[in-house]
Parts: sequence; structure tokens; C-alpha cells
Amino acid sequence: MKTRYTSPIVLLVVLATTVAHSQTRIDRSSPPRQQFVRGLDGSVQRSIEAAHESARLPVGPGNENWDAVFASDGLGLGAWTVSAIVVDGSKIYVGGTFSEIDGVPANNVAVYDRNSQTWSPIGKGTNGFVSSIVVSGNDVFVGGYFQSAGDIGADNVARWDGERWNAVGSGMPSQSYVNSLAMYKDRLYVGGHFTLGANAYDIARLDGSTWKSLGASSLNGVWALAVHDDELLVGGTQIEVGDSVRGPALAWNGQRWRSLAGGLDHWNSIAQFASGPSGELYATGYFEEDSLNAIAQWDGTTWKSLGTGIRRRRFGIQPSMTALAVASNGDLYAGGHFMDSAGAV
Repeated sequence: MKTRYTSPIVLLVVLATTVAHSQTRIDRSSPPRQQFVRGLDGSVQRSIEAAHESARLPVGPGNENWDAVFASDGLGLGAWTVSAIVVDGSKIYVGGTFSEIDGVPANNVAVYDRNSQTWSPIGKGTNGFVSSIVVSGNDVFVGGYFQSAGDIGADNVARWDGERWNAVGSGMPSQSYVNSLAMYKDRLYVGGHFTLGANAYDIARLDGSTWKSLGASSLNGVWALAVHDDELLVGGTQIEVGDSVRGPALAWNGQRWRSLAGGLDHWNSIAQFASGPSGELYATGYFEEDSLNAIAQWDGTTWKSLGTGIRRRRFGIQPSMTALAVASNGDLYAGGHFMDSAGAV
């Protein structure tokens, strides 16, 4: 399997032997954050966060014809970002921090119809940034940092039912935020930085209209949720359940937890997961073990290095990996803030 990497210094995505970079423009002074998502057809799509007025934020399939639909020319504001992309059939949902998309007014969340090739707002959107989106049937759930969606109060989590925005449960505390959403066994799970009463820290499940604790907590928030091999994976920093199950990654089967520490101590962090077409599991984050270099593969018991990984930045600073995806042919794509890949498998 080939392993391919991207660097935000030049923002290149390689899907074959050619380099796809047309119409992509990000100012170097503000290193962007990237996120990849695999479409239903196996294609890899990308979002980019960039804190600069001159940034153009493309969204489209990773080929030689990027569509620069997020044009910030004349923005006159600080950062416009795209933090979440979900492909659902012919529709592409995006969330982030923006007030228009391709000339269409939209507050932080929008949908693209690939049949009509048009963008539409999702109601009146939210009054704050959207960091995660998950689609379940006709419902679109968004999470982030906001206090309202449309005309209703909704703290950091909201649901669009196709016609209107709805609050989700009692929402999150006002001084909290949501990093990730996931649907697992028809239940909505939320990861972020919040407290929902006794023993409900940073990860919770929606039961009816009530948020339920799963008994887990973390030191610095939950960053990643993903479903893999019929388990819900949770990534972050110092996640623990009591005194016996702990690590930067835990797996939940609906009834009990198990650790996926696999040689990583409590001070490592996992920021993203990605599953391969043959059951592979990859993770990226901050790893103190030099051999891992920001990216690793799970072999069932231990996190293993992928070649020589991603090279450290200057002065020995760990690379910042914030994006990971696997295409249908097994190619692995990684994005973040680093100098370059130190090697490939």
C-alpha cells in the first residue's frame, strides 16, 4: 500500500501520479488545517481551514479540477474556515465559519447539490462555528460552538430535520464546545470539552432527550469519534474510565470500554481516526514515541509506525496532523502542519 502525505506549506493532494493544485491559494503566513472525507464512491475530498483574508478554500473531489467555491476575496474579515464535510448521496454538507458560500448567503453551514451544482443555506444556520456534521436519515446534526440555530436556542448541538432547526436534548453548557459527532447503533454521540453533571465529561450519548454519561472523562477534551469494526472509537488526551481503562484511545461496544493504548502512555494524544477498506485502522496525533512520528497503524494490540512517519518540524517540534482519510483503493492521505513526509511505505 502506498502512503501519501500532504504538506500545508504547499497544500498539495496527490491521488494518482499527478499533483492537484489548480485554483488552490492559501497564504503561507497562516498555516491551514485540513480535513479529508471519503465519499460514497470512494473518492477523497478535502476541506481546508486558513486564517487569512486572501485564502481561497476549495471543496471538491481530489483531482486536477478543484472548485474554489469558497472565495474570500473582498471578505474584509479575519478567518473563514471549513471544518467539516459530509458526503450523503448527491449532497455535500459543509460546516465551519463563514457567512456566504460561492455568493450564496449561509451562516456557518451549507449544502451542495451535485445534481444541480448549486449551494443552499441550511435554514438560517448557526450563530457560531460548526466543527462537526453527521447525517442520519433525514436529520442533519451539527456540533461546534454556538448558542442558536435558526430562530431557536441550541447550545453547541442542533438538528436540521429538512425544514427547521431543532434543539438536541438540553444542549451543552454555554462554556463548552463540541469537536466531534458520531452515530453509533442509531444513537448520537458527542465528543468535545464539556461537563454534564456528575461523571459526564467530554463524551456523552443522547438517550431520547437526555444526555447520558458513559463513565469516561479526559484531561483536555475528546477530539475524535469514529465507528470501526462495530465499535465506537474515542480519541483525545488522557481518556480514562475509572482506574483500569485509560489511554489516548478507547473503544466502546455499547456496554463496556476497552483501551487501545497499545504501547502509548497517558500523555499521548489522538486527533483523528481513519478506517481502510480491508479493516485497517490508522490514527494521527501527538505521539511521544519518536518512531511513530505523528501517524500510526493499529495491528490489533499495538500502534505501529508507518514507514518513518511525518518528519518533525524545525527545532524538534512535533508535527501537527489534523486530517486523515483512506480511499477505496487503500491509499492513505494525511494532512496537517509539518515540513514534509520523511518517507513512504
